[in-house]
Amino acid sequence: MKIIDYKEPKLYKDKDNKKWFILYSVKFEGDEKWLPLKEYGKGYYPFTSRNKIADLQEREFQFRKVREAVLNHLKEGKSIKYPETIKSVNEAKIKESKKTAFDENFTLFLRLKGYDNPIPKKERSAEQFKVFYKNQFKPFLQKKGMVNDLTKVSKGDILEFMNAYYLSTDPNIKWSNTTWTLKKALLSSFFQTLVDEDILTENPVKKVKSKPKEATERFKVFSKEERDLLFAHLDKCEYPFLAAAARVIYYSYIRETELTRLKVSDFDLDKRTIRIEANNAKGQKDKLVKWVKMTPQLTDAVRSYLSHFDHQPDWYIFGKKMKPSAFRPSTYWLVLFRRELTALKAEHPKLFTEEGQSLYALKHSGVTDFWYSNIGKYNATTLLGIIQKQCRHETMEMTQRYLKKLEINIEAFDEFVFD
Repeated sequence: MKIIDYKEPKLYKDKDNKKWFILYSVKFEGDEKWLPLKEYGKGYYPFTSRNKIADLQEREFQFRKVREAVLNHLKEGKSIKYPETIKSVNEAKIKESKKTAFDENFTLFLRLKGYDNPIPKKERSAEQFKVFYKNQFKPFLQKKGMVNDLTKVSKGDILEFMNAYYLSTDPNIKWSNTTWTLKKALLSSFFQTLVDEDILTENPVKKVKSKPKEATERFKVFSKEERDLLFAHLDKCEYPFLAAAARVIYYSYIRETELTRLKVSDFDLDKRTIRIEANNAKGQKDKLVKWVKMTPQLTDAVRSYLSHFDHQPDWYIFGKKMKPSAFRPSTYWLVLFRRELTALKAEHPKLFTEEGQSLYALKHSGVTDFWYSNIGKYNATTLLGIIQKQCRHETMEMTQRYLKKLEINIEAFDEFVFD
């Protein structure tokens, strides 16, 4: 029930001063007739008829207060005579207040971005958004009293939030220039989505400047001696999962996040190929399925790994409980790898000294070793094409930039130059 129009409330007095009342009329949605209503004051604090007041001057004063209260209600579209109108108006207010509240809009943002039920390749991004907003940005909004009204958030507030991390002296939370730019992008994506949805009129992050790019360090790699020691060590550990996973990353240049999305059926051990669906991979904006080659060493390693466990074609090859499974693994396997690498470093204190050597460094090591093992047999252009295909880079230029970060000088080997 909704009041769509009203006539101004007026005070009426009888000649005997026994029954004064406020008279007004309302028109409800879907009804063309005016409905006259009277109010004696019982509906308003102190919830008694004002006609009980003997002092006529005081009675008039109190009735005029009632008239003001009735008018305010009518302006909001409600009448004390019809509780349904009060409920309707209050629900509308709650809905309107939620329109700019953080929780409701963050839920909307996740849904619009596909992060509420992300495809495999978006799972990590979705988790990053959720952790950042709920653990860092939302507490800031709560502290500032803005969590229920995002229209209050200004550029100054965004800078205050970001500088708390960027200027921090605590190395555990301090942001680098790169992190600043990344977090700025996360914030801007959220607020710009609300602008696009006509919930906000302005993106407060839009005019926040990015920090200068920091010098990019070269990607870390393992030497061949370190690689061989690592593989031998993993072969002896209690988890065949780790030995096989490490070799897949090294030989096929597949990222660790992509690895845990692959099914047993994605590995064709006879044709020595791995199928990578676009939804399981970083990049692959063309949405096409890609295949990468498996070396004989990798094929043997995967076959050996599968021989240890029961498995089905539709199971994740690197699944839950460190074996093929119908369920994907937790990130605990990454902890186990770091533990094994730490133990290996302790055994060989003169090796593994380069900071930044990690599971992902095996991918960079594989590309580096492939290049230097084959540059005498093939020209740089051919090798670039193979690496581009194996890494699933969209362009040759992307591959060239990648090799530069590995400190591989293409032009030192032949006349190839990429414009």
